[in-house]
Amino acid sequence: MLVWSIFAVLTAIAAVSILLPYARARRGAVDRGGSDAEVYKDQLAEIEKDLERGALSSAEADAARLEISRRLLRASDLPSQTEPLETIKTRWRPRVVLATAFLLVPLSAIVFYLSFGAPGLPDRPLSDRLATSIENQDVAILVARVERALQDDPDDARGWAILAPIYARQGRFFEARRAFEQLLRIEGDVPAILTDLGELIVVENQGLVTEEAMGRFMTALDVDPAFPKARYYRALGLVQDGALDEARAILVALRNDGGPDASWAQSVDALLADMQSAVRVPAPDQASADAIAVLPEDDQQAAIEGMVAGLAARLATSPEDLAGWSQLIRAYVVLERHEEARRSLLTALDHFASDDPARLRLLTIAEELQIDAMPRR
Repeated sequence: MLVWSIFAVLTAIAAVSILLPYARARRGAVDRGGSDAEVYKDQLAEIEKDLERGALSSAEADAARLEISRRLLRASDLPSQTEPLETIKTRWRPRVVLATAFLLVPLSAIVFYLSFGAPGLPDRPLSDRLATSIENQDVAILVARVERALQDDPDDARGWAILAPIYARQGRFFEARRAFEQLLRIEGDVPAILTDLGELIVVENQGLVTEEAMGRFMTALDVDPAFPKARYYRALGLVQDGALDEARAILVALRNDGGPDASWAQSVDALLADMQSAVRVPAPDQASADAIAVLPEDDQQAAIEGMVAGLAARLATSPEDLAGWSQLIRAYVVLERHEEARRSLLTALDHFASDDPARLRLLTIAEELQIDAMPRR
């Protein structure tokens, strides 16, 4: 009952604040006739004074009295004598509007809510919302539901498997690492879990394959030497350590094992291309590189500049080429155009925002070339 009383008071306050200026304006328009009548009466008295002083002749005074009397009759408050029927109706319209606003609108709203609403329905508790099907829950509700279930059963591997990638995507690295470690405790050294944990550590360290991360990858490879993701990250770590020949052998074998349709093919190709162009301005193919090499030094510089400009123009329309971005960034660094290298890196990172392996490859390049990968404000 208290809630309904509060709603009624708030509705009345809102209605009064909106309609009161309207009512005052209409009242002023109606009352103006009475005030005009007083003015006309004063004017008649002034005419008599002017006649006594001789300021007006008798004929002028009679004409003035006649005109003021006509105006006085029009301003009279006697509707039956001075106001037409339309004026009387006009006076009643604001009253009808006010009565409708104050009574009909709130009453109609109450009737409508009581007919179609559910005023007695209590708030739905969190426990009921968590009990709904997973498909009908948002991420926050799902996480809360799984976390509560894990409090009762911390050995539920499925729950930790749900939470780990969600935590990782949200940047909650501490919680994600704990979830992966719980999975390893329950499931043992599963290559996929070991590699996902290693990848999390790499992401946490801005693309750097740390000793801890490499340990996870090597443990995964001890269990399954052919596990693709662990092989890729091992090669990435070798590249960062400068062991390019060993890394290239791993990547070529991985590329041949997977075929052109493998999910990791693009990342492997990009890393191979990056390794090939690590110490020189990349050419689109070996023939182009050979052609540039036989040119005079000045012509070589012009050819390289043109090739880099063409690569930048192609990436502007086809930004999905990760290997192309790697080549462009390295080319700018070799040409000592460092700000353009940084802008290209940020553009590529933005394009591959949802592709974690691609972003890791780009961040590795940034680390190797000492490019600041943080946007400037």
